[in-house]
Amino acid sequence: MDILFLVSRVPYPLEKGDKLRAFHHLRLLSERHAITLIALTDQPVHPDARAVLQRYCSKIHIIHLSWGSRLLNLAAAFFKGIPFSSGYFYSKAAQRIVDRTIEELRPAHIYCQLTRVCEYVVHIKDVPKTLDYQDAFAKGIERRVEREPFYLRWLYRMEYRRLRRYEARVLDRFDNSVIISGQDRECIDHPDRQRILVIPNGVDFDYFRSQQAAKDYDLVFTGNMAYPPNVGSVLFLSERCASAGLEEDAWR
Repeated sequence: MDILFLVSRVPYPLEKGDKLRAFHHLRLLSERHAITLIALTDQPVHPDARAVLQRYCSKIHIIHLSWGSRLLNLAAAFFKGIPFSSGYFYSKAAQRIVDRTIEELRPAHIYCQLTRVCEYVVHIKDVPKTLDYQDAFAKGIERRVEREPFYLRWLYRMEYRRLRRYEARVLDRFDNSVIISGQDRECIDHPDRQRILVIPNGVDFDYFRSQQAAKDYDLVFTGNMAYPPNVGSVLFLSERCASAGLEEDAWR
């Protein structure tokens, strides 16, 4: 079956969690289905990205979002009442490509990763759609509010309220929804949130396997350290290790 796979970042290289998840969903779906990938980007594309993704996709559309369109659509998002994250990743030029692809391909299914791309397809009613929330992003924004500079807190509170409403609203606009964890699912403010299917991230045990040799470190934390929840996790872990009396060299 033909699947339209819509993401807000080119899912290669695999240096961020959303790219990693999208890449492996794409890889596994391609074993049984024909995938047309539409990937938005606000960054230069890795020179190997297209060649790697062509192993799994029959067609690839990479859409570069210009600074001008991002600024205009952030302003439009303010008046439309949608999350700023949705406005940032939206452009009319990209919408035309999505609409034309749907018209020409007539996909049997549309797969969206993250609520930030939902605006492109919420109006589509005659094609089954799946949304991968990945995380409950509204909850993440709520936790950041008090940590931000005082002059930005109003903006984060606004984004939290918009995201919370939007995460609930789009659940009714998609036929299927998935998320990483049960904890995240409980943070979606919708009475029927239990129908969101939990699909956790996995671990490649062929690549990550125990070493028989002497270890240099007892614990290694790897992740995108520009993402505040990862920073918070490391700080929490290090504080717990310190409170347990472990020496600093044991957990650095």
